[in-house]
Amino acid sequence: MRQKLAFIYPAFVLKYTGKEISVLEKNRVPFSEKLLEVSNYTGENLSDFDIVNNNFLSDELKNQYLSYIFSCTFSDILKDNRVDADYIAGFSMGIYAALYKAGSIDFKTGSLIIKDVFYTIKDILAGKNFSMASVIGFTKEEINIYLQEFSAIECVVQNGEHSFVLSGPAKDVGLALEFFQEEGAIHLSKFSVSCPYHSSVLSPYKSLFEKLLEKYTINDTIIPITSFIDNRQVNTVGEVKEEIVKNIISPLNFYNSLIYLQKQGVNRIIEVGPGDSLTKSSKFIEGDFKFQAFAKGRVL
Repeated sequence: MRQKLAFIYPAFVLKYTGKEISVLEKNRVPFSEKLLEVSNYTGENLSDFDIVNNNFLSDELKNQYLSYIFSCTFSDILKDNRVDADYIAGFSMGIYAALYKAGSIDFKTGSLIIKDVFYTIKDILAGKNFSMASVIGFTKEEINIYLQEFSAIECVVQNGEHSFVLSGPAKDVGLALEFFQEEGAIHLSKFSVSCPYHSSVLSPYKSLFEKLLEKYTINDTIIPITSFIDNRQVNTVGEVKEEIVKNIISPLNFYNSLIYLQKQGVNRIIEVGPGDSLTKSSKFIEGDFKFQAFAKGRVL
C-alpha cells in the first residue's frame, strides 16, 4: 500500500512551542495582517497579540481565533511548498481550519462560525459555569466506573488507551480531579474553557446549531475530511453541515482516528497549527507512523 500523509488541525492552544512566529517570518507571512483581518470580521481585537506577553491562552474565544489563524496560515505555507495531504481532519474546533483547507469555507466564514458557535453556546448555558479537563492514567472501563460517582460529568474525548478529556459543571470537574488524583492519576490538567464542547448538554440544541449555519456559504470539500467522531469521510455540503453540528455535540475519539488513518496507509501526520499538543498525545499510541508539529519548524 502506498504511504500517505495526513494533516490534522488542533482545536486551541494549550502551550505555544515558541517557534510559531519564526516559522511565519521565515515564510514571509505578514501575520499582523491576518490578525487585523479576523479582528475586522469578528469585532474582537486581536491586533495586540504577542506570543510571549499577550498570547490569549486564558481567553477562550481569542484562543480559538488564534489557533484558526495559525492553522490556516500554516496550511497555506504547506500548499505554497507543494506539500499536500491524502487525508485531513480537524480535531474539535480545528474542524474549521480543516474545512478551509478542504475548500469548503473561506477564511472569513471560518472565523465567523467560530464566533457564532461560541456565543450560541454561551446563550444556551445562560451563565452556568462548565469546564473541561484531561485525565491520564486509567482505562476507559475504569473511567466509566469512576464517573458513576459524578453523574454530571461525561467523557467527551479519548486521546489514547489511558488518556481522556472530561466535561461537566466546573464545580463537579474540580471535585472529580481531586478524586482522580487520590486514585493515582498520572497527569491531570484543567483547560481554560467554560463551554462543555462535545457533551450531551448541547444535544437538545442541535436544530439551533443547524439554523446557525444557514446564513453561510459552504461548499463540497475538495479533499474529504475524516471525522473524529466516527471516521466517516465528509464530502458534500450536507455532510459538512452535519459534521460541524455533530462536532459540537458529540464525543470525539482521537485514539481510534489515528488507528483508522494507519489502516488507510497513513504513515506520516502533520499537526497543522500552533503548539504540539496532538503530537504529544500521539506518542502514547502504538503504530508505525511519524507525527510532526508544524509549529516546531522542522517539517519543510
